[in-house]
This record gives sequence, structure tokens and C-alpha cells, in this order.
Amino acid sequence: MNFPRPATAFEHLMAVERSAMICTLRLELEGTLRRADFEAAVEAARAHHPLLRARIVWRDGRPWWEEAPGSVVFQTGQSLIVARWHHACCDGRGFLRFMTDVLVEYDRRLGGTASRPVVRAPGPPDRPLPPSGARGGVVDAVRRLLRIHARLAPGRGSTSGPILVSHSFSAETSAALSRAAGAAGTSANDLLARDLILALRAWNGARNAGTSRLALAVPMSLWSGGWEACNEVSLAVLEWDAESGEAPDEILREVARQMARRKADRAVRFTRVLERLHRRPWLMRLFPRRPILYATAVITNWGRPSFLRGGGRFGNVTVRRCHGFTPVRAGTRASLAVVRRADGLDLGLTCDGSCFDEADARALLDLYVAQVEASAASVKSSPT
Repeated sequence: MNFPRPATAFEHLMAVERSAMICTLRLELEGTLRRADFEAAVEAARAHHPLLRARIVWRDGRPWWEEAPGSVVFQTGQSLIVARWHHACCDGRGFLRFMTDVLVEYDRRLGGTASRPVVRAPGPPDRPLPPSGARGGVVDAVRRLLRIHARLAPGRGSTSGPILVSHSFSAETSAALSRAAGAAGTSANDLLARDLILALRAWNGARNAGTSRLALAVPMSLWSGGWEACNEVSLAVLEWDAESGEAPDEILREVARQMARRKADRAVRFTRVLERLHRRPWLMRLFPRRPILYATAVITNWGRPSFLRGGGRFGNVTVRRCHGFTPVRAGTRASLAVVRRADGLDLGLTCDGSCFDEADARALLDLYVAQVEASAASVKSSPT
């Protein structure tokens, strides 16, 4: 990739958001990390990921990438790695590919033979985006973005920065959750989204806030098969209101129905809206600054990282936990990221620090964890 190069529509949006769109990854390790070797591994891995050694600059009101150091910040401890980067650079799945390269380089420096997965050359998505269709499709997408949903009721608030809390599910709970989804004729992702709606309803209901119309923003992968860290994502909005049914099974059916539709069109309408805004930089700058609430909360699945396959051993350390944290934009006060392991699930919840303190964020996550565990417990005693 040569610099300078123009930013894409999604990168443009991330660059002009009012909130600091900083993503975080936290790896918990078994063993003692050798810091000098790790830092050398990071620098070697950057060579394969141009956007993680670049920054956005503005030319005639338009965003461009230019090469610059420091786009990823690492903090390390004896058995901990924390990375932070701007969402304009890449999404969570893209950063996990970069992190795989870092750990492979670290392993090699300690005499190991780890290698990155074999991937095909980058190209068009496996399923190309549907055609843009009639003008009404874009108009309908804008109307959806402007639709009023219930906000997540605030807690006490303590800071202007994000609050990050996490939880890990065991392999038993993760497997039981998959069985529960199978028994319901849906996917584990649908079940996780349903349980988040139930947790949000419980949170708001306990605070006499809105519970009759909720929405989840769900990032949809547009991965083209390449390995470079970047943003290959669109956004779907799942809407639920009391009229579609309030029983857990009814909510699950509605979530599954909407997710099937969004997967079929790959959330193309949001992508088309961004493309039109991108062609009018003044409008792109204005749009995120409007008090628009895309959704009550965000839920995103970062998948199963390549570095967690085969035991997660690199050099003298083993990755035991992998928590991702996605940023929250203005108005959307909570975002949940799910990472899959062979032996469980790792959850990372980001809350707006101006509305939640750490105890609030933990209480919200505990509500969600209890709901997921209840879903899993319904089939835990069933034979595998």
C-alpha cells in the first residue's frame, strides 16, 4: 500500500465521530512476557499492516492516510498485553489478524516455528454487495437511523473516558449455549443478541426508563479474505418493540428474522448511506454531530482469533483470555464485544464513563451474564 491514499467512507465516519473511537484488546497470558522481544515483534508485524503505521490528515476537507508511527499503543505487564488503536485504522477482527502476526514474530524470536495461517489473496467479498437498488432504499436506511429508540438509562457516571469491564464463560457454558440455540432453531449469535435485549430491558425497567422500543447495532463483516488489518464492516440495526412480543421466545424469533434479512443484504443500506455522505465531506462532518441515536447498545462478534487455535502457545507464553472492547459513540452508552475461544467465550463491555461508573458497568454486565447463563442452563443437563 502506497501513501498518501484516500480514506474509505467508513474510515471517514470513524475519523469525524464526536466520541474518541478507540478500540482496546486485552490478552491475559500464562508465563512471563519478554518485553524487548515483544516490542521487536510488534515492529516487525507492522510491516505487514500499513494502516497500523499511518494516520489521517485532512486535504481540502477530505481525509487521507499518511505514514506515521504510533497509531497503536501497547502496554505490557508480566502476564498481560493491552493494545489500543483508533477504529479508523481497523475493526476488531482486523486487529486480531495483526495480533496473530505479532505473536508469531514473538515466537520466532524465542526459537519457535509458529506461522501465520495460509490465506487467499485479497479480493472481492465472497458474497458481493447487492446492487444499491432504488433511491427509496437509501431513504429508508436514513429514516431507520433517525428513528427514536430508548436510551440506556444512565447510572452515576464518573469520568469522561470509557469504562471497561469483562467476563469469561467456561467451555461448558459456551457449549450449552450452542445447544440451546440449536434447540431453538437459531444461532448462538442470535441468542446472545436476544439475551442482551432482555438485559437492557431489565436495566431500564429497574430505573423507570424506556423498555418498549430497543435497538441493537450489529456490525456485519464484509471481509474480502485479505490479511492486512483494516475496516471491512457495515452496520445492521436490529429493532425490537413490545408489539412484536415480549416473551423471550418471541424476542428470539424477531431477532433471528431480522438477522437473516440483514445477512442476506449484508447491511448494504448503511454502506450506501456512508458512500453518499463520503462524497459530500461537509455532510459527513455534520451527520455524526447530530444527536442521532443509532441504537440502544452495540453487540459485535470478533470471532475466534487465529492465535487461539492450536492452544495459543507462543514462545514462553500462552494466551488464556482475549477480551475486546469497542468504542461507544455519543448517545449509544454501551457496547459489547464477544471473542470465541476453544474453551469458552470472552466478553468485553464498554460503557460511557459520563453515564456509568465501574460499579454501574459491572452491574449491567452481571445482568447480561445472568441472562446468558439462564439460557445455557436450560439445556446443560441435556446429553451432548
